[in-house]
Amino acid sequence: MSFYNNHKNLPLLYQSIGRVLVQVLGFFLGVIVVRYSGLDLFGEYAKYTALINISFGVFASGIYNNYLRSNNIKLLWDSLSGTTYLLIFFLVFIYPLYTFLFNESYFNTVLILLSVYLMRLCELYIISIRFIGQDAKSILPRAIPYLILIALFLIFKPTEITSLLLLLVISWVIVLLYILSLKGYFVIEWLNIKSFFSNTILLSLSILTTQIYANFDQLMISELLGDKQLGLYRIGVSFSVLVMPVIGVFAFIYLSNLKEKLKNNSIESIKKSFYSQIKINFGASLIFVALLYFLLDHIIYYIYGINDESAYFVGVIMAIGVIFNVTSMVFSYTFLAVKMDKEILVIGLIGAILNIVLNYVFITSHGILGAAWTSVITQFLILILSIYVFYYKMDSFNSLKKLI
Repeated sequence: MSFYNNHKNLPLLYQSIGRVLVQVLGFFLGVIVVRYSGLDLFGEYAKYTALINISFGVFASGIYNNYLRSNNIKLLWDSLSGTTYLLIFFLVFIYPLYTFLFNESYFNTVLILLSVYLMRLCELYIISIRFIGQDAKSILPRAIPYLILIALFLIFKPTEITSLLLLLVISWVIVLLYILSLKGYFVIEWLNIKSFFSNTILLSLSILTTQIYANFDQLMISELLGDKQLGLYRIGVSFSVLVMPVIGVFAFIYLSNLKEKLKNNSIESIKKSFYSQIKINFGASLIFVALLYFLLDHIIYYIYGINDESAYFVGVIMAIGVIFNVTSMVFSYTFLAVKMDKEILVIGLIGAILNIVLNYVFITSHGILGAAWTSVITQFLILILSIYVFYYKMDSFNSLKKLI
């Protein structure tokens, strides 16, 4: 039976198409921003995105991961309302103080916050249709906002950040229609805020550590080297993560099914799934690094019209870090499934502290290449720590059933 006729593979196919398509569209958006508006605007956009990801995005992702591992659509309303409460909290208390202290634009911060909020709602929708077995609907909700944004950008060709962020919000409002289509799956009621966030706080803190080493470098580059250098850095990074959507969807399916396998299947079946996932992640990322090494410099010049070798080296160096990242992802998703939140937090915290120190040292001495090597070192350390916890602290697969 072929891949396409095997109904068990269809969810993987639909989720893969959705993730790859949004990555391609997001990549194309970056290209036209650089082509029409320049590296400075691209870098400034990256700065605002990093700011939101390292703050609001942390807690919203904690809610997302809690919902994903639950495999229970009854938690949809709690996840939606919890994310909305977070939005209000950051709008009213956090970002006014931040913009006052650091002399940033509050209006711009609100615009990017609203955009990321709508993106998080979209991800909650994607999880929900995964739970109810309607994965074919996972493609358009991710793609349509980007198509609208690209069309609006080409029409208006914004040259300053406020206009770009305003177009971003307008493009993502359509996600609300998809959320409303799920109204039959949730009951509107008051959320027990204390209980809800107590269940997600460790996850959020763990994600904070990962977001530090995913975004702190960008904030530091913007501050120390300027938005143009950040724009070059983002070009390299955008190529290095192109393989992540394909690998990510395998990990997404792996995590969403692992809880059921732990309850119903033998340890041998879990072990086979675990090692298969590592082989897929490692093999795909290794091939990807080789392709970037030989082709990336020509691709950057052809697509962006930029002849700067630093963007090429950032892309190749960061791709090496992706190998460590996607391999450790299998361990972290396994920890997540059995609620080893404290272990995830400790590993991430060690990685975050190292990342902050090395970023400051290497960026000041080696510029954006220093930031790229810092990311590789951080990802390697996290992989080593994950292997140690899995095989030595929790005694590998022997402890999995005891932890659910």
